[in-house]
Amino acid sequence: MTPDAETRPSRPTRGAAPWGVRIELPRRGSTERRRLGLVLTAFGGTGLLLFGIALAFVAAPVGDDGPLGLEAQRRQLVAMLDASSAAIADAETAAANVDVSLTSTASAAGSAGTFMGELATTMRALAGSLRVSLLGSQPFEGAADDFERVADRASSVAEDLGRASGSVGLAAEDIKALSRDLGLMRIELDRIRGSIAGPIEIRGWRLLIGAMLAWLAIPAAVSLGLGLRWLNPGPIPR
Repeated sequence: MTPDAETRPSRPTRGAAPWGVRIELPRRGSTERRRLGLVLTAFGGTGLLLFGIALAFVAAPVGDDGPLGLEAQRRQLVAMLDASSAAIADAETAAANVDVSLTSTASAAGSAGTFMGELATTMRALAGSLRVSLLGSQPFEGAADDFERVADRASSVAEDLGRASGSVGLAAEDIKALSRDLGLMRIELDRIRGSIAGPIEIRGWRLLIGAMLAWLAIPAAVSLGLGLRWLNPGPIPR
C-alpha cells in the first residue's frame, strides 16, 4: 500500500460539471452528507412552506376593498379628488365674478376721476371769469376764491380716483390670473381622477405573481428532494 493510500481519508464521490470543473461530494452515508442533506431539507421545506402561504394569499378571493385595501383607498382618493375639483371650480367662479366686479369698479373709478378733473378745470375757468374789475373793485372775488378752492379739491379727488382705478385694475388682473390658475389646477385634477377612475385590475398581476412564485418554488422542491435522499441513503456499496 502506498503512503498516499495510507493517509488519504474515505474516497469522496466525484462528479464533473458540464463546463469541465470537477465537483467532489461527501461519501454516501457519511456524517457530512447527512448534515448537508439536513440543511437542504430545511431550506427546501421552508421555501415550499413560504410558497404555499404566498400562493394562498394570492389566490384568496378579494373583497370589495381589493387586495391590501387598495380598491377602498382608490375610491377614497377619487372621492377626495371630486370634492377638491368641485371646491376649485367654485373658487374659480368666485374669482371670475370678483374679476368682473373689480374691472367694473376700476372703470367707474377712472370715469369718476376724469369727470372730477374736468370739473376742476371748469371751476378754475369760472373762477377766472369772475375776477373782473368794476370801477376799481372786484365784486365777485369771494365767489372766485370759493370756486378756486372747489377746483383744488376736485383735482385732488381726481388724482385719488385715478390712483384707485389703477390699483383696482391691478387687483383685477391678479384675480384674473388667479382664476386662470385655478382653472388649470381643476383640469389637472380631472385628468388625475380620470386615470384612476376605473377599478384596479388584479387578474394579470395574480398570474404574474403566481408564475414568479412557481419559478422560485422549483429550487426549493429540488433542495427538499435531494435533502431527503441524502438523509435516508440506500445501502452503502462495499
